[in-house]
Amino acid sequence: YFKGVYRDISNKNLLIILAGLIYFVNPLDLVIDFIPFVGYLDDITVFTFIIGSLKSELQKFRDWETTQ
Repeated sequence: YFKGVYRDISNKNLLIILAGLIYFVNPLDLVIDFIPFVGYLDDITVFTFIIGSLKSELQKFRDWETTQ
C-alpha cells in the first residue's frame, strides 16, 4: 500500500489495521500480559477481529495480485 502499487483498500480497513497495530505496541492492554494465558486472551481476540474484518479485503488483494 505504501509503495502506491495497490490502493484499493477502504479507509475503514486501513483504520482497523492502524488501530490494531497501535493496540499491539501499546504497553497498556485491557488485560495485563504477565498474567498467564488470560493476559494474552485480549490480544488474541483483537487479532481475530482484525483478521475477520479484513478477510474480504485480503481476497480482493489476492484476486488483484493474480491478474498482475
